[in-house]
Amino acid sequence: MTSSLTVGLLGGSGQLGSEIRRTATAAGHRVAAPDSKTVDLRRPEQLTQWVLETKADAWINAAAYTAVDDAEDDVAGATALNVDGPRNLTSALASANSTAPLFYLSTDYVFPGDSGAPYTEAATTLPRSIYGATKLQGEKHSLVHPNTIVLRVSWVFGRHGHNFVKAILRGARRFAREGGALKVVDDQLGAPCGTRTITNTLLQLIAASAQPGIYHLTSQPYVNWHEFAVAIVEEGIVAGLLDKSVDVLTQPTSALNQKATRPVDGRLDSGKLQTTLGVEAPAWRDDLRLMLSELDANELDA
Repeated sequence: MTSSLTVGLLGGSGQLGSEIRRTATAAGHRVAAPDSKTVDLRRPEQLTQWVLETKADAWINAAAYTAVDDAEDDVAGATALNVDGPRNLTSALASANSTAPLFYLSTDYVFPGDSGAPYTEAATTLPRSIYGATKLQGEKHSLVHPNTIVLRVSWVFGRHGHNFVKAILRGARRFAREGGALKVVDDQLGAPCGTRTITNTLLQLIAASAQPGIYHLTSQPYVNWHEFAVAIVEEGIVAGLLDKSVDVLTQPTSALNQKATRPVDGRLDSGKLQTTLGVEAPAWRDDLRLMLSELDANELDA
């Protein structure tokens, strides 16, 4: 991008939102990212006032109810943030006559996970969880805005917040001290996606004035959770976050007794996005190495 933009960001304190703020600000853009007490997606009047005052060149909705299992019992909470929130935002944009592009972050959970092949944007959606169902409705409400891009991602990890990478590193550090082995499911297939890659992709889409619609972002190669965990341990040793390796054993998803159904095969096909931006699919291991280079071992023991 050659010019500075004003980016209106919701969810700016979350795992992805924190990276968007950091990267976009470093690139010279102004990021208006109010906290949820100041601008609550569930409060239409707050949203409308914020939109009118911000006059953003691009809007990013990275706010979401992401507690997948909790959503099964808290349907109202998930609906308020993932369904009503996007609807309120598009209404606010319409009230302010904003035609600036809107970016809505979505998920592979909108698919059933049984196709046996990576999902394209045209594939039939059929979520198997409350979380997936509310995110799909959020997509539909977001697309009411005439200049919306829905970006579906999977297995998000990054420097900020809680995620699988940090959980594996904490477990590995504990077992390295006390003995024992990690157990990770090997019957779910997908692709990890780093917040730095997601952020850079959003900025590229803004710069390219990409056509509205749905896009998939996926990193390579496709793996299962066990394979990802093994890579985390390997790279943790290289980064100096682990003193020694630990065993990473496999287990089935059924052993976890989770309330929400996960996609068995959540692979996304990102061909449309790669063609649009003229890029190759990123390597998630690069994002993993970058993340680990920024982590301090003391954080993992906190």
